[in-house]
Amino acid sequence: MRCRVLAAAVGASLALPGMASAQDMMMGQTPPQAHEQFTGIPPPPPTRAERYRMKLLSLRDKTLRIRARDGGQLTAEHTQALQHELDELNKRFGVKAP
Repeated sequence: MRCRVLAAAVGASLALPGMASAQDMMMGQTPPQAHEQFTGIPPPPPTRAERYRMKLLSLRDKTLRIRARDGGQLTAEHTQALQHELDELNKRFGVKAP
């Protein structure tokens, strides 16, 4: 009886670090990468809302880069071009600006 308890305790202690290492491996990856790694099934394509958000974040990054190049303040031309790009993005995804 004691051998069974000892074997179960040793088995559990060996299994727990294995689970932690799998979690550690997944921590540095995006959810789609982690999904495919552990299931072998490719992740589902991004939804329309996720695609809009990715494009919006890309436009935000572009705005920050341009603003840094302009010395911290966007020029009127850049502001107008970025606003046009945002309007086109909203039109393409059917989002109405507030």
